[in-house]
Amino acid sequence: MLAELVCENGRIACSDGSKCIGQTNLCDNSADCADNSDEENCDSPVTCNEDEFLCEDSDMCIPLSCRCDGRKDCIDGADEESCK
Repeated sequence: MLAELVCENGRIACSDGSKCIGQTNLCDNSADCADNSDEENCDSPVTCNEDEFLCEDSDMCIPLSCRCDGRKDCIDGADEESCK
């Protein structure tokens, strides 16, 4: 039995344990995992934690610390909109 893959903060292991990918690679219509697990269950609504911001264009959660930090983390840049 293979050891469970441990990923760095903000990265997710492919279901087959072959590698870690960034959250931006989830449900982006491009298979980044050999087993295509990063493109599975993409129709389900995403719910972010209290300390996260939902990028609605990609159904991705980013840390609230990335909101209004001058760098677009959401594909459509929604995390940088309505900033003071």
